[in-house]
Amino acid sequence: MKVPIAIAAALALAACQDQPPAPSAADEPQDAAAGNGAAEAPPAAVPPGEPTPPEAPAPGPAAGSPWSPGGYRLIGTEPFWGGTVTDREIVYSTPDNQEGERVAVTVSRGAAQEVYSGSLDGEPFVLTLTRGPCSDGMSDNVHVFTAALQVRGETRQGCANPQS
Repeated sequence: MKVPIAIAAALALAACQDQPPAPSAADEPQDAAAGNGAAEAPPAAVPPGEPTPPEAPAPGPAAGSPWSPGGYRLIGTEPFWGGTVTDREIVYSTPDNQEGERVAVTVSRGAAQEVYSGSLDGEPFVLTLTRGPCSDGMSDNVHVFTAALQVRGETRQGCANPQS
């Protein structure tokens, strides 16, 4: 009876590769069976001849995750820049373009960083958010995330807060 539960647990963990499993007493037997705690499904878990499912998009934030399901508001100084972030799009604005430019992005999430990648004017557009206190240098506000934006051959520093 324990074998099917271990297989089900391994499959569930494999489906959440970027999300660490929530600790529970049920995880102990699975970890002992896997030897090294790896979240790989045993070969018998996928019936022979079954097609491998396509790779799923990046998972959304899990309950208790530091990542905001509502996106983020960006602020950067020297040079000034800002914008908003969702899982699929960043609206990047500057004093010269306050309406902003829309950039389609893909997101990858890890335990400490969230990276949004796209292209603007044929060049890489990459936003990296890292959880940790951030000062915008202009106010006494302490923001929740630091932001590093690679755009048009420059790297710009800034901060981000979850949107509500």
